[in-house]
Amino acid sequence: MTEFTIVIESFNLTEGQGPSRWLTSLESARALARARGEVLIADVFGAPEFIAMLARDYPDVRRVDVAGMKYDEAKAIAAHVAFGEFVLFLDGDCVPQPGWLDAMLDDLRRHEEGGAAGYTRYDPGFYGSLMSVMDFGFFYPLESRPARCYASNNSGFRRRVLVEVPVPTGEMRCLCYFHACVLERRGTPMRLVPAARVTHETPAFLPERTRHGYDTIAAAWTDPSLPERSWLALGVLSVPLFYMRDVWLDWRRTITGYRALRLPQWQVAPALAMFPLMRLADVVGMLKALTSGPVKGGWGGTAFGARRVSTPQGAQGA
Repeated sequence: MTEFTIVIESFNLTEGQGPSRWLTSLESARALARARGEVLIADVFGAPEFIAMLARDYPDVRRVDVAGMKYDEAKAIAAHVAFGEFVLFLDGDCVPQPGWLDAMLDDLRRHEEGGAAGYTRYDPGFYGSLMSVMDFGFFYPLESRPARCYASNNSGFRRRVLVEVPVPTGEMRCLCYFHACVLERRGTPMRLVPAARVTHETPAFLPERTRHGYDTIAAAWTDPSLPERSWLALGVLSVPLFYMRDVWLDWRRTITGYRALRLPQWQVAPALAMFPLMRLADVVGMLKALTSGPVKGGWGGTAFGARRVSTPQGAQGA
């Protein structure tokens, strides 16, 4: 029996990611999976030359054809066809750090329910630290505890849990926060595993921030239980409320987490001053969401020049 499956998606390639980081992630996963597990590619990209490269250079990697599907849908199908008892998600723009696999599996073996939320941060540096707080601030303080959110690019579950409690559907690119809330309400919350670390390729500023702003509103559309949902009745006048909430969280999380980020203490004050300016880009995405309404599939995919792919009749191994 295969102990675990590492799932890598090719979704980021549809958004313009270069092949170098993706191949690094794949090579890392293959090295970890030798003898004990398998690597499965949820292939949204579906380009003929990409498929040929995988068949030629990586015959030990299993490919699942999910071309045209959304980010969460592709991962859900991969979980259903995985051979492993444990399913570990590792995005193609993330590279696992030493100890990642053991930390994930040790946590999952100890628990029958819920899931393991590994720690994701962007590549080192001042800009990477700021963006880490803005996108992955829920990790701070970085300590073992129940996690109200997780990063889908670095998470693990018993396969049975994903089948019983699948990731919900909605207007966001990724619904990991909503899924974590569902698991929490079920009494089987996610668990933060600080030792399961990956470094994420640092994204371009404007596309990432505007997408995040859209998802801020989409999260309130998707989950009726969020207190912020009531703000939507204000229309565009709700934007200052979301903006001020996010800046406040940035400040609090930086003060709590700067050591985990390895941010020098002298850079904390400049970081706090930068967040209100950087969050103005999120406002663009918020206004887009509130003035145009839900966009099928969320603000992602082809929104920033992604490659369009056809939708197959079904997903199949290749």
